[in-house]
This record gives sequence, structure tokens and C-alpha cells, in this order.
Amino acid sequence: MDKVIYLFRKVGGEMRIESIEEKAKDTIEKYSFNEFPIDPVKIALKVGIAVRDVQFKDIAEDSVCGGILKENESIEIYVNKYDPINRKRFTIAHELGHYFLGHLENKGECIDLHRDINNENKIIEIQANAFAAALLMEKNRVEYSFKTLKKVGFSNENIILELSKIFAVSASAMNLRVQKLGLM
Repeated sequence: MDKVIYLFRKVGGEMRIESIEEKAKDTIEKYSFNEFPIDPVKIALKVGIAVRDVQFKDIAEDSVCGGILKENESIEIYVNKYDPINRKRFTIAHELGHYFLGHLENKGECIDLHRDINNENKIIEIQANAFAAALLMEKNRVEYSFKTLKKVGFSNENIILELSKIFAVSASAMNLRVQKLGLM
């Protein structure tokens, strides 16, 4: 395959963050068997989705994280082979969000390639990001870990760094997650 560029068609309706959190929790319970940190590749494989490290040609490599392609009954996730491992993990979890949240259901094909979110796709991209965060940084575990580290005297900055290592995500992703959970 020389070039993979497909665009999402607009998806109507909004999904509440609580519903997305619940969907991610259900996914963890059903497919991760209490493994920690969560391995999004294993989850993808368990639902029959192949994950491929690729070099995106003809596109600025630093502007592309990955995408998901559905053709008939076959689904593949593509991740930028030049991204750091934590970025790849989040990208795979994000693409799984599109799958588990039903963004692929009425499309023959779709892929979200660019890091930037335009207005047309903003809702589904926010939903997929929320799913990825909830999948990789499960709410109860983050809250418990944050409070435990706070009790033993860690600063907020050091808590973020420690949690990012524990959950195998970037510090910026963890910082955003703890803020959205109201922990800081």
C-alpha cells in the first residue's frame, strides 16, 4: 500500500464523558485481565485488529500519529514508527476508542491521520482521546495512586512524573488526566 489517507465523515451525537469512562472500564475488564499497565496492542489483537508500525510517506512525518482503517470486516491500526513508545500506546488506545465507541460503524473506511483536530471531527476526536485516557489511565487507579503519593510527600510535579512511569504514558498525558479528574 503506497498511501493511506482516508477522512472521517461527520458523526452526529455526543457521548458523555461518564459513558466513555464506563466503556473504557468495560474494555479493561473484558480484554486486559487485570494486566497493568494496560497493553492496547493486546486489546487490539484480542478483538481482531492488527496493529502496524508504519512510515507515513508523502505526509510530514511529525504531523501524523496514526490512524484506523476499516475495509469490509478487516480493521487495522497504523502508528507512526518514529513516535516514542508512550505516544504509540496513546495513539493505539485512541484508535481503539474510535472502534469501541462505534465511530467506524457506518463507514466503509476511515482514518484520522493528523495530530491537529479540525472542527468537523472535533467531537469524535475528543471522544477518542477521552477513551484513550480512560483506558490507559483508569480513573480509580490514578486517583488511588495520586492520593497515595501525595500522602507520602510527593510534590504535584513529582507525582505526575511518577504516575507517567507507572502507567507508561507521557507526563503531559498524565498531567491532563489528573487535572480532568480534579486531583490538581
